[in-house]
Amino acid sequence: MKDRVRLVLVGDTGVGKSSLISDLIHEGFQPTVQAVLPIVVLPPEVVQEKAQISIVDTPSDDTEVLKTQRNDELLAADAVIVVYDVNRLETLDRVKAYWLPHLRELKLATPVVLVGNKMDNRDGSPTSGVSSGMEAAIKPIMDAFPEVDVCIECSAKSVFNVWEVFLFALRAVLHPTGPLYNVATHDLKPAARMALTRIFHVCDLDSDGYMDDKELNTFQQQCFGVPLHEDELLGVKQVVRDGCPNGTGLNASNHLTVDGFVFLHHLFIQKGRLETTWTVLRKFGYEVSSSGSLELDKDVLVAGVPHKPEQGLELSAAAKDFLSTYFDGLPAAPCVPAATIRQSMESKNADAEPFDPRSPSPAYLPADGMYTKDTFLARCALLLLDDLPEFLVLITALGYTKTIATAVSVTPPRPRDRSSSRAVSRETLTVFALGTPIQGISSLMRCLVGSSSGFSATPNGASSAVADAGDVMAKSSAAAYLQYKDEDSGDSGERLLVLRSVPLLAAKSITTSKRGLDLVDGVVLAYEASSAASVSEATQIFDHLRANSRAKLPVVFVSVRLPGTAADPAVEETARQYCTKAGVPLPTVVQLNASGGLTPDEATTKLFDNLLASVISPASVCPGVFEADASETGSTAAKVGKVLLGSAAAVALLYGAKKAYEWYTSNNTTEVQVAAV
Repeated sequence: MKDRVRLVLVGDTGVGKSSLISDLIHEGFQPTVQAVLPIVVLPPEVVQEKAQISIVDTPSDDTEVLKTQRNDELLAADAVIVVYDVNRLETLDRVKAYWLPHLRELKLATPVVLVGNKMDNRDGSPTSGVSSGMEAAIKPIMDAFPEVDVCIECSAKSVFNVWEVFLFALRAVLHPTGPLYNVATHDLKPAARMALTRIFHVCDLDSDGYMDDKELNTFQQQCFGVPLHEDELLGVKQVVRDGCPNGTGLNASNHLTVDGFVFLHHLFIQKGRLETTWTVLRKFGYEVSSSGSLELDKDVLVAGVPHKPEQGLELSAAAKDFLSTYFDGLPAAPCVPAATIRQSMESKNADAEPFDPRSPSPAYLPADGMYTKDTFLARCALLLLDDLPEFLVLITALGYTKTIATAVSVTPPRPRDRSSSRAVSRETLTVFALGTPIQGISSLMRCLVGSSSGFSATPNGASSAVADAGDVMAKSSAAAYLQYKDEDSGDSGERLLVLRSVPLLAAKSITTSKRGLDLVDGVVLAYEASSAASVSEATQIFDHLRANSRAKLPVVFVSVRLPGTAADPAVEETARQYCTKAGVPLPTVVQLNASGGLTPDEATTKLFDNLLASVISPASVCPGVFEADASETGSTAAKVGKVLLGSAAAVALLYGAKKAYEWYTSNNTTEVQVAAV
């Protein structure tokens, strides 16, 4: 909420603008007042609001210099007070013909208070009320100019309603009607209704869909600092019972429903008690945006999802259900153009930038420009992974009204999750892709998307330099939901596999950074099959990983064969010998096609299958993670056998850990089949 408010008065000559300000200063009428008064500042304690008020008088003359000065003041205004003389209808005509259109020309997004002065001259009584003729003249103006927040008549000479003029203007700034209420339809705006619905569900502490007396009083105490007495509770319920449409405001147990809660605030706004509704909205993190709409403070949203930096975040079941329902409701589902998604989101005042390929944020679309439900969910999951505040704002804007914490699953830190003999519990699994050629890594990522329901993203003009591990989140990524199946138990499901391309210049900082390695579940090391230098770079990265990693990450080497370039047997043999000596599986070979891409085939499918198996069940490829002492006697192969047998007795390894182990061991010829990095 603003702590400084600037009110600017405009109107024709002689309507009494300066007299209204003079009354406020002197607490009485002054027969002689200078034409334009200097700025008057009222401290917060005078107005009993947490805001300082500056009141600005302006000249009525339209000389070029004075008009420019007046426009400068209007552009700096938080609210504009337009004054006319109730006894001179030509001044009211000028309000609708000149003053209000002029404010629109300046593109002001500020509330307007329309003030009819000199009531005392109409019939000698400043308290006689608005004449029926005047009311009939004002209503069309308010209908044509919805920015007019309120109309009030007053008398500077009789000092009647003078203070109220400025109080209404102040409240129009601090507690505006525009973001909450549609004056033309006499109804709450969708954003306000959605916000109040969310607040209701947050305050429904037992999540039974109703607010009982205890929950209602907890809400009252939280927002206003005082509880409701029993007779006040009964009075509130009687108002709801009498006024809520269709009798849906209370349930059979006389507890408040969401319909009743929203109805009460609708009633507050209609009766001019906007400060009540705004107090509630601000208590739960809502404020007016720069564009004049209702928005939720990101900091408040993030605070609603308590987590530590090292913990993982992924879509909860409730969020996936909600987003799936939203997607199903889009035109043309189950395959929806990206433009349709953006239009739908923008209609809900949601930021559709993550789905816009023209934005500077990650925005590659699926290959055919169409989203399936899985593709859409993968994109949302990637947004959550990369930018929690933006994801929370998005899902809230789309209509998610449950407690925000229910939209996100917080998972254990990766090292802790991998330290168990059980399969990794997280649904979202992140793999860093390092090495060269870049063409091979990007093709691998596109292949992941092309071979299943997925999404890839790359910022436009992204630099290859990365300052630290956290910056990897801003680089190219691919995410896809892949199916897994436990061959032993028959259990099946899906996991989100996220591939993140790490530029070569950043590889060393990533592999030597605890923060970087805590962000990852596995690593793909790619090299060019015809380049000894490329193999050398990949093995150096692996050496850094082995020397610095405490996480025992599974690593998969990938030999990339470029189109039109024959593999160098000597290079391939060097890579195989290195892998054998290091105790890791032999490289998986992928062949780029003539267009420089990867065609999904048995080899790529096997790569993704086993990569997924590796990160789901690290014990199957990283048995050392379960050893208390690396110097413990016994061969690595024997340790692998113990891990598999022990794990099989305790819990079946997901996605065919046995198959992953066979794949790793079948590609080696020595006893030391797999080494934990």
